[in-house]
Amino acid sequence: MAERMSQSAVNAGVADTRQQLGDAVAEVEAQIAEHWVWYLILGIVLLLGGIAAIAFPFLSTVAAKLALGWIFLFAGVMTVVHGSQQGIGAAFSGTC
Repeated sequence: MAERMSQSAVNAGVADTRQQLGDAVAEVEAQIAEHWVWYLILGIVLLLGGIAAIAFPFLSTVAAKLALGWIFLFAGVMTVVHGSQQGIGAAFSGTC
C-alpha cells in the first residue's frame, strides 16, 4: 500500500510545481514578446479568413470539404501503411 506523505513533502511538491509553472509561463511570455509581429500578422490573416468565410459561404464550404478529404485520405494511407508493417497476426494478438 502507498504510504502517506508528510504535509511538508506535499508543500514542497506544490512549491516546486508552482516554480516550474512560473518558469514555463515566463518562457512563453518571452517567446510571445520576441515574436509579437508574427502573432499580429496571424491574427489579421485569421480575421480576414473569417470575414471571407462569412462573405463566401459556398466557397468556404468547398474548401473545408477539400481539406477534410485530404486529412481523411492521409490518415487512411498512414493506417494502411502501419497495418501492413505490423503483420496480419498483430491485429488479433493485441500487439499493435
